[in-house]
Amino acid sequence: MENNELFIERKNFMNGLIRLFKNDNFNTENGKVISIDGEWGIGKTFFKDKFKGELENEKFIVMEYNAWENDYEEDPFPSLVGNMVSQMESFNKSSDVEKVINNIKTNSLKILKELMPVLVVGLAKYFGVEEVFKIFEEAKEGTKIITKNITEIIFDYNKKEKTIEDFKNSMSDFRIEYTQYKQSLEIDSPERRSKVIILIDELDRCKPNYALKVLERIKHFFNIPDYIFVFLNNKKQIESTVNSIYGIKNGDVYLEKFYDLELNLPVPDKKEFINMLIENNFENSDYDLFERFLFDAFKFYFVDSDLSLRVIEKSFIYYKTIVDLKPNFRTFFETLSFPLFFFEKIFN
Repeated sequence: MENNELFIERKNFMNGLIRLFKNDNFNTENGKVISIDGEWGIGKTFFKDKFKGELENEKFIVMEYNAWENDYEEDPFPSLVGNMVSQMESFNKSSDVEKVINNIKTNSLKILKELMPVLVVGLAKYFGVEEVFKIFEEAKEGTKIITKNITEIIFDYNKKEKTIEDFKNSMSDFRIEYTQYKQSLEIDSPERRSKVIILIDELDRCKPNYALKVLERIKHFFNIPDYIFVFLNNKKQIESTVNSIYGIKNGDVYLEKFYDLELNLPVPDKKEFINMLIENNFENSDYDLFERFLFDAFKFYFVDSDLSLRVIEKSFIYYKTIVDLKPNFRTFFETLSFPLFFFEKIFN
């Protein structure tokens, strides 16, 4: 959805979430995972982008992860860590913050070394081949890597737990160090929020196995104090994924163990949405009366249709583009032919 403003229902919803995150009584001691459910085509990504901007204005630490862009990989852990570290490194930071980021790299590689050694190469995409090799060599400390079999890994429980705990601690250190550093630069500004918000989009478009692995990796490796993961997804699609993989019929119950809070993204009134599209299309325009009449005809049709907001918006943009590209085609029949052609292509 390309419009610049959120509808009032979504503004209120977004502001309510921000108030919740700011509330000291909102317990994030073990992290939080929130699901915001919305059907395809109702503007989840647009909402996510606006939400990210408002969270940054409120001085939260904000990162994002597009699951679909990474589902070509076997396991999401390297891309989850790699994307987060890349964003951390893009922030204005101190030398102490840089040291913490390096610790995250080291500890994430240790997790892969101990638990998923075949995936170590996945982090080279984000950290660089030479840096991964260097950190990996330093992390050996005389231990066997690839030769360690799965039985040894399972029974080496204490070492595994310590490896995961070290990773979580380094992630917590980043939140603390970065917050303190930014606060030192903004002495006269309001106190910075120390919570980290990670917005995850497009999970419902991923391959089924990958989608579930994203949820599992976050549950096991990222339940970190004051880290809040917010999923914007189509819950029905994720439930269908669970049902198909595990051969069950109650995928919603299974998902409850991953989500701490489940919310629904408000759906804007369709008539209000179409009115805004028309206003945006006519702003500073020189469309003639007949072209405006066709927009109104579209409005009459779309209000009572079952089409998604995304399809409706694309329809208006499509027609507007045709008219803009054909400034000399102003006769009744020529202008009318464009929407008729459009309806034939889209709905037949």
